[in-house]
Amino acid sequence: MEERRRRWEDSSNMAVRDIRVPSGNGGAVCSGPFDAIKTRLKAQSGEMKYKGMMHTFSTIYREEGLRALWKGLLPRLMRILPGGTIMCVADQVTGFYENEYINVRNNSDIPILGSS
Repeated sequence: MEERRRRWEDSSNMAVRDIRVPSGNGGAVCSGPFDAIKTRLKAQSGEMKYKGMMHTFSTIYREEGLRALWKGLLPRLMRILPGGTIMCVADQVTGFYENEYINVRNNSDIPILGSS
C-alpha cells in the first residue's frame, strides 16, 4: 500500500492532477453569474423583462437576491470531475495509440500497407 501511494505521489502528472478539479470548480463559480444572466436574456419571449446585462443583473439581485445568480451551480460542479476524467482517459488512449501505432510506422524496417 505504501509503495502504491509513493508511486502516485511521485508521478509526473501530480501537478495536473492536483489543480484540475479546483480550477474547474473556480471557473464554474466565477462564471456562474454570467451564465445565469445569459440564460435569462436568451430565454425571454414576448414581453422583454430584461434589457441588457447590467439591467438583468440588477433585476435578479433586486427580485431574487444575490444567491439567484448562482442557480444551477451544483449540477455544473457535478459535471466537472467526470468531464475531466473523460478528457484524461482520452488523452492517455491517444498517447498510447500514437506510441504503439503511429511512431512504429516511422521506422523504415516496417512496411506500410499500400507501399511497394
